[in-house]
Amino acid sequence: QWQQLGLLYPIAINLGGPELLDDSFFAELMSYSADHPWLTRYLQLEITETNIAVQQPLLHKRLRALDQYGFSISIDDFGTGYSSMAYLKWLPASILKVDRSFVQNVPDSPPDCRVLKAIITLAKSLDLDVIVEGVETIEQARLCCQYGADMFQGYLFSKPLSPDDFANFVKNHHPGLFQASCNI
Repeated sequence: QWQQLGLLYPIAINLGGPELLDDSFFAELMSYSADHPWLTRYLQLEITETNIAVQQPLLHKRLRALDQYGFSISIDDFGTGYSSMAYLKWLPASILKVDRSFVQNVPDSPPDCRVLKAIITLAKSLDLDVIVEGVETIEQARLCCQYGADMFQGYLFSKPLSPDDFANFVKNHHPGLFQASCNI
């Protein structure tokens, strides 16, 4: 419906390991994207670390297939799971979403600032785009920009919205609001 209204913005959905290991779900996702080729451009698949913690060869194979099919895969809530660094080596992700717990005390806590900067630097060295979750102040956004983050999400921009409220929000705001910009 949003595509028909000209609202061409990426939508992220959280997927757990159980969904990706479910043969019928995986087949339906692949079939639906074959019938709607634009889908891979606008649908971002978020995998949380806790859902990839179990080493499953089939899960790895399916994530690689989704990546090769053109889906954007992101690691969600980075830093809150197990063996975070190890998964960065093999997961075919293009985006790393930094968990809000790493930004909530920034810029007032120097240790938190150093950890946030290190995570962003690590992700950028692996050619990953970085989205910082939980950005609530302009100071946090500016610091994330200074550290090299690409995008943000959080209450600084909007509270979570229903699909209808989101469509109205987009229609009533400048489209540039949704572009990653460090000119804040």
